[in-house]
Amino acid sequence: MVATRRESRGPAGTPGVAHPGREDRRLLAESYAPEGGSKAKFLLRFGFSADQPNILADALVSHYVSAPDTQMIFDAVGSRRIVCEGPIKGVDGREPWIRSV
Repeated sequence: MVATRRESRGPAGTPGVAHPGREDRRLLAESYAPEGGSKAKFLLRFGFSADQPNILADALVSHYVSAPDTQMIFDAVGSRRIVCEGPIKGVDGREPWIRSV
């Protein structure tokens, strides 16, 4: 089942973030996990830093709000995932196209 962009919003039309900063620090830690190192290297190339995870958090919220393609996907057990595809504004001004879940 896929929801529209409007249905995938959190309270008051904002995305829901359970622990702001925690996931962002993990994404930017190259040594966190072997499978996550490529994501960290990618994000670091655009100026994001593990020392300032809130900058990435803000960029991800903006990415969610302005992404041209946002869907809410439900799996067989009822878990939901919000999938966004579109540009994210890097600290250095570039806007790489990303897919976030």
